Amino acid sequence: MSKDNQNLSNNYYKQIHEKDIEEIEYENEYLFDKLIRQDGETNLNLKGIKKKKFLRDLFHTIVDLPWRYLIPLIICGFMCSYLFFGLLYYLGRSALDHNLQSFHQCFYFSVQTQATIGYGYMSPGNHLYPNFIVVIQICVGVLEDSTWIGLLYQKFTRPTTRRRTILFSRTAVIHKYRGVPCLMIRVANIRRQQLLASKTNIFFLRKEKSQEGIEDYQITKLSKIEIGSPGSFLALPSLIVHPIDENSLFFNRSKNDLKESQIEIIVSLDAVDTSTSNAFQSRYSYTFQDLEWNHHFRDIVTRKNSGVFVVNFEHFHTTDQDENEDDILF
Repeated sequence: MSKDNQNLSNNYYKQIHEKDIEEIEYENEYLFDKLIRQDGETNLNLKGIKKKKFLRDLFHTIVDLPWRYLIPLIICGFMCSYLFFGLLYYLGRSALDHNLQSFHQCFYFSVQTQATIGYGYMSPGNHLYPNFIVVIQICVGVLEDSTWIGLLYQKFTRPTTRRRTILFSRTAVIHKYRGVPCLMIRVANIRRQQLLASKTNIFFLRKEKSQEGIEDYQITKLSKIEIGSPGSFLALPSLIVHPIDENSLFFNRSKNDLKESQIEIIVSLDAVDTSTSNAFQSRYSYTFQDLEWNHHFRDIVTRKNSGVFVVNFEHFHTTDQDENEDDILF
């Protein structure tokens, strides 16, 4: 990472420390060499994919649209429907009442028919053609309304904002636990609503070169244990710990080896929110620059005499250096 990118990374982490709970704009996310960005999304630029692949999965394509595109799309959908049936009424205006002879009057009648407004001034009359078009438009209107309502409901209920209330430490520490060097990451749920069936995972992304000289990226799941609040509901901040023993991918790797391998440690939390029963996944990642050797997380959980637990999130990311401990070597 260049010096400019390193300064940008430091400024970004400072912003996170000051605004943990607030929404953060990631205008420079592509300057970070990470597969998982700080907002949990993947840092990918997909090329060579035909657009018709997304049209075949139209439901998810529309749900994934940003609001600034989805709202105009819904308005255009209704306007096209109004204009189409208004044109059909206008083409058969000879069979309509005398007050529906211009196109704008037929358009207004189309809007009132599909929206079931019924002011009482406009009516299709007694002829077959306009009443048949009215029946068709009502059926189309019901289908269109239910489709857009279903899409909006699905987009509103997506747990994209819920995962932002899962807090990961902005650095990972390497610290001895029970005499064994361990990789530690702190995670917490900042909402009072408890989580159901929460599960954490750690993945190790590295760039390897085979004997044939082929370089590729490999993702391996790491073993882990949890210290603190049980992962089943995550009531208190928890530590995700990966022992660096002979079975670990970190074992017998120097700092230079880790740096040259362009490692990335990806941690994920899968859970179900109790208030909505929606399943969600929150992700975060760490590169070599995010690792702190011979550090441990500061204790942030205390208990009052009344029995109430107090969690001080002001020091959630704070780490302290270990005293009287040599540099950890694997």
